Amino acid sequence: MLDLTVPPLLAESSLPFRDSAQAKAWLAQLPLTNTVQAHEALLEVVDRLNLTVLRPYERLKILELLREPVAFLQEARSKTFAGHPLPLTLPEKRARQHVSSLWAAMRKGYRYCLAGAADGDAEVVDHLALMVVRGIRYSGLQILNYGFAKQAVDDRLWIELHDWYTFAEARGSTSQEVRDSLYGYHRLSTPAAAYLRALLLAAAEPYRIAPLELSATDALAAWAANKLTLSLSAEKSELVRVVNLESAQGLQAQGRQGKSDERNLRYIDLAPLAESLQRRVRKLAGGAKFTDLRLPQAFTQVDAPALLQRLLSAWSTPPEGEPLQPTTETFCEVTVDLVHMHELTAGRVFTQPSSTAELSRLDTERIAALGHVGRSVADSGRLPQPERWQLLLEGAKSLRMCRSEMGKERINLNQLIGVRAIGDKEFQPAVIRNLVEQVQGIVVDAVALPGRAEAVAFRPLALTEASKHYTPGLTLVDRGGKRPATLLVPSRAFQPGRTVELMTQTTSYKARFTTLIERGPNFDWVNCEVE
Repeated sequence: MLDLTVPPLLAESSLPFRDSAQAKAWLAQLPLTNTVQAHEALLEVVDRLNLTVLRPYERLKILELLREPVAFLQEARSKTFAGHPLPLTLPEKRARQHVSSLWAAMRKGYRYCLAGAADGDAEVVDHLALMVVRGIRYSGLQILNYGFAKQAVDDRLWIELHDWYTFAEARGSTSQEVRDSLYGYHRLSTPAAAYLRALLLAAAEPYRIAPLELSATDALAAWAANKLTLSLSAEKSELVRVVNLESAQGLQAQGRQGKSDERNLRYIDLAPLAESLQRRVRKLAGGAKFTDLRLPQAFTQVDAPALLQRLLSAWSTPPEGEPLQPTTETFCEVTVDLVHMHELTAGRVFTQPSSTAELSRLDTERIAALGHVGRSVADSGRLPQPERWQLLLEGAKSLRMCRSEMGKERINLNQLIGVRAIGDKEFQPAVIRNLVEQVQGIVVDAVALPGRAEAVAFRPLALTEASKHYTPGLTLVDRGGKRPATLLVPSRAFQPGRTVELMTQTTSYKARFTTLIERGPNFDWVNCEVE
């Protein structure tokens, strides 16, 4: 049940205004050009508003005036941490917390207004649906904030979100339309549509999505919410999802919601949404113009076909549940830097081939016997030390790990890492496909790249960029010898047709970059042809 308890408030407080007219004048003087200062001032004012005695209708009018500057400043403040590597820096954490606090403060303000309506206050009782839409929407924006910061949705937020909708159901206002031009794809919204939007956003697993794509996802969820309905019962279908109003979870596949009172279950058939998205994916593949698809404007800033396909999969595939918790004592060694991967694979610190460093006696003997230096005893102490991560789950090509101790380097989505079992010599290159910050650490899902990693260094040979300087990288050699080797080089090193000299520990040869397989924040994965 939604908590509508209003604690004892102050008749006199430091709130700089006492009614909506004064609030409007105060907002006119807010220095929006200094977003940090303005954001902190606005957060302080909303907190003071929630401590001050006001008529519910006056409070409601003030909150409605605050919505636009809150939206502007929250977006600006979110950009200072959204999509940044983890762990966040202290200033980034402070910004994240301030954004979270302001969304929570706005929800609290509308909840206080709703308490007046529940008590029968004639001035606000007719605005009940509006207050519920606002409360649900600010819960959805909190989910968006979790996604920007790569955090899992807090259990308490789920409970509050469900309570907002349950309150609207009890009052028979789930279908009552209110104006929502600020945050909505449509200019009108309902408590049911706002609730569905939040559920769809969370079902897309926002911590897996980059900021621009996440904003587009939220806009598409608003568009999609008007195509769906919540029902008390449903036919069994692969595309029917269920939400338990008494749980701390979002949408679940039928049969996965566990034991629960049937009266608390609401069903959503996602088939109409899946069909609509499939139709648009086909149209885009056939060369249709974006303007013919009636998609949110935010999709003009992203790879629309790829994001639509991704969301189609997220919303039509049964969810896997929450990220796994560390439950084993198995650990692995991980390095998050391409140069370190090269050095640990080669067994020695990387130096330029032209280096005049004096060889040790052991190095000289190895050259005579093996044709290359290999790992030098003198270098062994200077090799980078890999981190130890807890291994939660291991599949044929995927890993789930927990980084509980913060290393020197931050990590991000689509970043290249190297993983090996304790005691193994070889590192397996893998790419982070998902990471979410939880209490016990950063939970990481990574997919292994095909092939065995071997150390390689390269330098460009074209006349316009010829250099004696070598850059360390890796080559991925097919274990079965059926596919040509591919290269892992620093991000932005790939240029189509670029000619380079590749040097391994035993030989050197010329090659030409042909196609880019993937680009991440710290690597380019490249196809090449040996010349």
